Amino acid sequence: MTPTLSSIEAKLAAGQPVTAEEVAWLAGSLRAAVGPDPDPEDDPTPEELAAEFGLGPSPSPDMLAYLAEFVRDRRAAEREGDEGGTAAQTDVR
Repeated sequence: MTPTLSSIEAKLAAGQPVTAEEVAWLAGSLRAAVGPDPDPEDDPTPEELAAEFGLGPSPSPDMLAYLAEFVRDRRAAEREGDEGGTAAQTDVR
């Protein structure tokens, strides 16, 4: 029998263990819902961020982390075709 979210929730609520098949099904469902894990090769370097966003010589780590996340999200949207076109049109400057 194919697992369902309801059947897994019921087992967990009853304190019953879930099977490896149920865990695999749940993981596959989550991946389908949120997309693949980010590729670490997609992480922009601090130098790339400084060039793209005109950062000064020593940007804060928080700013670099924020901009790196923005660039990763933008690249992911571009790879998916971004049917709405918003990622390609976004300018944070």
